[in-house]
Amino acid sequence: KKYDQAFVELARRQIDRIKAEQDPTESQTEFLEDQLTRARELIGKNELFGARKILDGILELYGNNLEVRPLVEQARDEKRRLDLSGNR
Repeated sequence: KKYDQAFVELARRQIDRIKAEQDPTESQTEFLEDQLTRARELIGKNELFGARKILDGILELYGNNLEVRPLVEQARDEKRRLDLSGNR
């Protein structure tokens, strides 16, 4: 439980960071594309914890947003791949 709480807190901080980094002139689509690219780059460098934080942030912030559903699904797929590879 303590681990779960720590992870939730980290995820919340990452969400705040994602919101803070979003350029007001940048569209949600562009922003999410950039975040997905960043997560994929981290996965490529085997920095899985950082990638997971970005993906979790996308899913929590935009999970119910129909306008960006295809990008949310990409984030969900990336996270699923991380889970299946056993890298939690």
